[in-house]
Amino acid sequence: MSGRIFIMRRDIMTESASRTQAGAIMGTPSYMPPEQASGLAREVDARSDVYALGATLYHVLAGRPPFVAEDVVTLLRAVVEDEPPPLASDVPRDLARVVMRCLEKDKARRYPSAAALADDLENWFAGRPVVARAPGLAYRCAKWG
Repeated sequence: MSGRIFIMRRDIMTESASRTQAGAIMGTPSYMPPEQASGLAREVDARSDVYALGATLYHVLAGRPPFVAEDVVTLLRAVVEDEPPPLASDVPRDLARVVMRCLEKDKARRYPSAAALADDLENWFAGRPVVARAPGLAYRCAKWG
């Protein structure tokens, strides 16, 4: 799945994929944050960029993006609704936590900026504790319910 531009609404489709029209969602779906994949353009901010960086880190570590699907609609649904598969056990736990924090569906739970992400990656590289931690039991139970 390597398409760069896609349009969700049929009423705004054009023959030229190079033109942007109002209402179009643009980006690479596998690296798109849930708020963008949902078409909520006004919700896109620095934390959305953190998600995309996390998806890129995930791809580097796992050899594939966090979400893969046969078609764009299924892929976007997974980005919005599903949790990414855990990284392999050979990925250091704290590094995996940093990546998974980037991929939080709730953007309030992501790093507030790319600089904050860089700081935590620097902590990991230096062997210092990372800010990212596994979600608590209450949060996991609420997500499951």
